Amino acid sequence: GDAGRRGGIGGRGPAATAAAAPSEPMRLSGLALAGANRRAEAGPDDEDGIVTAEEIAALDLRGVERVVLSACRTGVGDVLTGEGVTGLRRAFRVAGARTLVMSLWEVDDRAAADWMRSLYANDARGLDAAAAVRAACREQLVTRRAAGASVHPAYWGAFVAVGEGR
Repeated sequence: GDAGRRGGIGGRGPAATAAAAPSEPMRLSGLALAGANRRAEAGPDDEDGIVTAEEIAALDLRGVERVVLSACRTGVGDVLTGEGVTGLRRAFRVAGARTLVMSLWEVDDRAAADWMRSLYANDARGLDAAAAVRAACREQLVTRRAAGASVHPAYWGAFVAVGEGR
């Protein structure tokens, strides 16, 4: 929709974002999907490749057990007076998703891909989200240590599970 065009994630610069901040906090977070780099060409009724937290919150995701967001800082939001923490985490929970797995800081691409493989392998073993996250962290720590790679938490500790579990 045209929500992102007025400011926030799809806005036209700092002025648009600043203007959206006080009255439209759920437009400041979102996901860029296929076509987002061509959004200027989208007509008013066309998909623009941007889905805002506001649009996510309006979805019915009550049947979704787990949402996994592997991009950087997907679990971070702004704290606004009277609103609490806004952002993707809040949007998916409002929409009804039971559990979210998301990152709290910038994530190294290779480390994140390795961590995600561990997460899904543990999920396939039947572990709930929190246990799968813990197991993936431990596995990556052990693997990195054995390879002589850095064991700094930046490489294995960015992801958390939030929600109801199974």
